[in-house]
Amino acid sequence: LTGAFMPLSMVATRQHIMDHFETNPLGWGATFHAHPVSLATGYECVKFMLENDLVKHAKEVMEPVMKEELEKLVSKYSCVARSRVVGGFGCVDLIDPKTQ
Repeated sequence: LTGAFMPLSMVATRQHIMDHFETNPLGWGATFHAHPVSLATGYECVKFMLENDLVKHAKEVMEPVMKEELEKLVSKYSCVARSRVVGGFGCVDLIDPKTQ
């Protein structure tokens, strides 16, 4: 969220869970939760991503290259069962070829 410039943490929950902790606080949180400098950094990073449409760039430019390169690993190594890519995120499923 901050481009690794500053530490920033957050927690996402469903509404009923948030409601519970609003009325029953635990009294602790993450070290950089709502830290003003980290929040400012996160805000500017998100603003930059939106202004420059980085999600579209990842989908149109990065994803095809990552798919092609990961498929090469699937073809080359018997321990790589398959690969998947969404935008700028990719993964491979590793297996033990002796048990397949």
